[in-house]
Order: sequence, then structure tokens, then C-alpha cells
Amino acid sequence: TVMKMLLLQLCVVLASVLLASTQLTPNNGTTTDTVATPVDPQPTPSDPWSTPPTAMQLVLATMFSGQYSNDVQHQDDLSKNVSGPNRHDLIHVTYIPVLVRILGSAVAFYHEQRVNNATQPVRQAIYAFTQESPCLVRMSTFDITNASRFSVTPEGLQALERLEPQDLANRPECAAFWEQIGDEFFTSYLSTDQCTFDGPGGILIRPDGSRNLTCWGMSFSEMWRRVPGGQVVGGATSPYLLQKIGNLYPVPVSAFRSNQCFNIPCTNNNSSKNSSPAWSIIKDNIDYAKTNESNNSNGV
Repeated sequence: TVMKMLLLQLCVVLASVLLASTQLTPNNGTTTDTVATPVDPQPTPSDPWSTPPTAMQLVLATMFSGQYSNDVQHQDDLSKNVSGPNRHDLIHVTYIPVLVRILGSAVAFYHEQRVNNATQPVRQAIYAFTQESPCLVRMSTFDITNASRFSVTPEGLQALERLEPQDLANRPECAAFWEQIGDEFFTSYLSTDQCTFDGPGGILIRPDGSRNLTCWGMSFSEMWRRVPGGQVVGGATSPYLLQKIGNLYPVPVSAFRSNQCFNIPCTNNNSSKNSSPAWSIIKDNIDYAKTNESNNSNGV
């Protein structure tokens, strides 16, 4: 039961794995809020934060931006009286492109997550995209000190511009990679297997899973593995399926000025006209989380 409660707070942030819960801590015994890598407020030319966004980053950012919910999946579970680990809690997540000056020119997003219609978010963070290689985008996650200062209101988002280096905490070993494997399809997975936490009962655990992104929405799978050994000790038994239900704050048009030949994704299908596609459409498009021979979820 304790593990179930902790996993509910992870939800869609598994790919970055910086937890909102204070019951899980990094394996050095400190909370995630105190495990910080200083952020250079003045990036240098060799710093990835100072590199202008690539076309791949802009494609990913354009698709990533928006509000997502698994309301249809959750209601489907309720109608079928699904219980236990097979039941999907109601998750609502928001990704808003923002300007965070201390991260230089990184493509940054404010992330907010709510579970089961809670009045307060269980998770607030900054995601920053940088180009890792020609085919991979690194997503670094920054926890925010006193995150209640910020919100999805215009005033709350503008306040992010005033963040100082000491306001952000980052664990590099818990970064994620986004890989583009189709014109309008990305998959994401952890960049290392060194992202570990102290779990219930004093055991050391690491997250494992994947996230998939299409024009219609997002899916993610998650599990927890014991370290060492790799035995599965918790997690969701089936993927979460989230539909894109809106995009109040899309990537600004100014971001595309240096990419004159850039084709904005997801404009030649119904997703650009209908913010809530049919359940059958989203399920066919993103319900494909599988497992490879090494028993690691690859999301393909």
C-alpha cells in the first residue's frame, strides 16, 4: 500500500524521476530538494544551455506542450470496477513553455501535475531540453524550492523568470533521453541506470519505464526494480494513456524564426482541430508499451 501511494505521486514524471514524495529519498539519505547541481547563470559558448534550439527540439517542444489527462481511461476502469494495481488513478499534467533566464537558451517547460482532482499539485518542476546528439534530446529536470510560488496563471509563470541558481535542484543521473522514431512520434527513457532511491523498508530501488509522445497524447509505463538484482518490486501493470485535452500556452511563434523551413508538427490531422480525440484513436496510437529481451521497457 505504501509503495502504491508513492508510485501514484510519480505518475508521468517517471522519465525524470525527481519525486514529489518525501518518503522516497536518494540513496545518500537526503531529500531530492537538497540534492542540487548548481546552475550556471551565465552560460558559456561550450555550455549546452547556450546553444540555440535545434529543429528536433522544436518538433519535440511543439508536440510536448499542452494539457493531458487520462480521464477516459480512469472512467473506463471505474465502469468496470477495476481495483488494485490494475486501476489507473486520474492524472492531469500540464507542460507550458517558459523563459527561465538562468537556464540560458534551453527549451524550458513548467510542469505541474495533479492526481485524483486534488486542489494542490503533487508535483511542480522545470524541464529543460538540450541536444545530446543528432538523434537524442536530453531532458533535465529541476525541482523548484518553494514551488508554491508558481502556478499556471500568467503571473505565476512570469515569476519563473526571476529564479536564481539556488532555487533549482537537479540530479544529472536522473535525466531522460527523448528519441524521435517517427515524423510525429517520440519515445523517452532514462539516460542511466544510476538513478536510485531509498524505498520502503530500507531497500534500494531504481525506476524503469518509458514515455511515448504522439500528436494525440502520451503514454507511460513504470516499474520499480530492486538494486542490486533488478527484481520488480512495484509499479503499474499496464500503461497510463493520456489524451491531449488542450494547449493554452503553445510554443511561441518567435521560436521558429531561425528555422525558416521548419514544419510545425501535428497540423495535418484532426488533433489540430479537435483537442480531445476519440478514445479509440488515442488507444490505437499510443497503447504499445512492450518489453525487450533484457526485460527493460522500451516503449516501442
